[in-house]
Amino acid sequence: MNDTQWEALLDRVEQKFGIDERGRDEIADGGYCEWIVFDVSSKKMKVARTVRPRMIGETAVFSKRIGAGVLVKKKYDEHETVSFMKVYSWNEGRDDWLEIKSEDISI
Repeated sequence: MNDTQWEALLDRVEQKFGIDERGRDEIADGGYCEWIVFDVSSKKMKVARTVRPRMIGETAVFSKRIGAGVLVKKKYDEHETVSFMKVYSWNEGRDDWLEIKSEDISI
């Protein structure tokens, strides 16, 4: 999902349901997560879009000594990013967000 598609989705949600909360969180690998919360027929929903640099490789640094650990170094592309979107529903019993899988959605 690119920036234009994300903005179009935000506009549609705001027109149809209204946006209660909106935020952006930074991620450790140099990416970020944008999210919105809105109500659909008295049920809280959350849509989150995560954008992070594209990983181009991994290098494992290790030793053949007994008990030695393995260090994995990841290489990221400076110019390319990947993004994905997840949809969550608020669960009152757990007091937490539960991810809605695509196979669970009926149209």
